[in-house]
Amino acid sequence: MKYTDRVVLFQHQITKRYGKSGPLDEVAGPGGVYVYGGVGTGKSLLVDMFFASVDGDCIPKRRLHFHEFMLEVHAKLHYVRSQSDYDGQPLEAVAAMIAENVRLLCLDEFQVVDVADAMILKTLFEVLMRDHGVIVTMTSNRPPELLYLHGLNRSAFLPFIDFLRDTVEVLNLEGIDHRKVTQQRPDKVYYDSLNSTEPSGDLHKRFSQMCDNSVAIKVDETIAVRNGRDCHVPRGSYQHGAALFEFRELCGWGKGVADYLAILRIFPTVFVNGVPEFSYLNRDEAR
Repeated sequence: MKYTDRVVLFQHQITKRYGKSGPLDEVAGPGGVYVYGGVGTGKSLLVDMFFASVDGDCIPKRRLHFHEFMLEVHAKLHYVRSQSDYDGQPLEAVAAMIAENVRLLCLDEFQVVDVADAMILKTLFEVLMRDHGVIVTMTSNRPPELLYLHGLNRSAFLPFIDFLRDTVEVLNLEGIDHRKVTQQRPDKVYYDSLNSTEPSGDLHKRFSQMCDNSVAIKVDETIAVRNGRDCHVPRGSYQHGAALFEFRELCGWGKGVADYLAILRIFPTVFVNGVPEFSYLNRDEAR
C-alpha cells in the first residue's frame, strides 16, 4: 500500500472512531503514525495533507513543532506543581489538560535531546493516548530505535520506544530530497562565499540592506523567553523582522530550544556571522 493510501486509511479510521471513549485497545486503528525519513523526502507534506483532510470542526486538532509542544508541557507541569491541591501526579494532570482541547495532535521534527524531556515522554504519551484517546502523528528524521541515541540515562528512555512501536504505525518514508532537484535557491536565503575577501563585511551589508539601512536597527536588545528568562539580541530590527548574531553567541553560549523559538517568533530572518568549519572539536555547537 502506498504511503498516501495508508494515511488516507488512517484518516478514515480516525473519523470512524472519533467520539468513542476508553482505552485505545477498545477501538479500531492505531493510536497514531510515526513518519520518519531523510531530509526533504516529503514527511511534512504528507502530514500536511493528512492534517488538512481532518475536519477540525468535528475533530479538534492541533499541529506544532515537537520542541514547542514540550515547552508547553513543562510550563503546564510548573503550573500544576504550584497548585495547592497538587497530588503528586503532575503528568496525568498535564495530559488531561491537553486532552481537553485536542483529539488529534500532530508533532513535527520529533527528536529528543533533553534529558528532562526523555524521562517524562512515556508516561505523558501513555496517559494522553491510552487513557484520553488522543491520536498523535509525528515526523522525524530517524527511526524510533535511534531516538535519544547516546543520551544521558537512555536505558530509562527505552520503554518509550517500545510504547511507540506497540501503539503507533511506523512509516519509513525514503525517497529523493526534492529540495535539491532544482538548482534555484529560495529568494530569502542569504549566504556569503567562503572565497569572499570580506565575508563579515558582506553579511553586515546584507543585513543593513534588508533593514533599509534603517535607524530601526536596535543594538543590545533583550527579549523575553519564558519563566523569567531573557535572551540577548546584539542587533535586530523589529520592524523588518531581522536579527544579526555572531555564531559563538548564538550557538556556543548556553542557548536552547526556548531561546531559538523566542528569537524566531520576533525575527523570522536571522543572519549568523562567523560560522566556523565544523569538526569533532566543536560537535556540540554544530548540533
